[in-house]
Amino acid sequence: MGYRSALRRLDNYALSKMSMDRVRNTDVQFFVSELAKNISPKTVSNTFGLISSAFKMLLPDMQLHVTLPAKQKQQMYIPNAQDVQKLLDSCQTTEVKLAVLFAAIGTMRRGETCAVKFSDVDFKNNTISVNKSYVKI
Repeated sequence: MGYRSALRRLDNYALSKMSMDRVRNTDVQFFVSELAKNISPKTVSNTFGLISSAFKMLLPDMQLHVTLPAKQKQQMYIPNAQDVQKLLDSCQTTEVKLAVLFAAIGTMRRGETCAVKFSDVDFKNNTISVNKSYVKI
């Protein structure tokens, strides 16, 4: 899904219309700079990674040297006990309440939380087996 998004993104720029053997570092730098105006540094980096891999495979002698935008420090909001309680109070089903608890108290990622089944819970040993994850495709 990420590669498809990067390819669609590339279609909007002149770089995609150029023959690979005519592309220069300045062309790629211009492309990266233009991308950085509208999307996050991580997305720019991922898009550049796809492009540079294609160049490495098809034109191994070409060395791309570009300056990528600086990474952004993410501001994480950590909910307090009152926030978690409000969420729990608004849960309509046991499944949703458990998902909120897993995410708030445990160390599970969102996809792991969504994929847990009752068969993954070992009530005897008070453990949960994290063996799958849901992803957006």
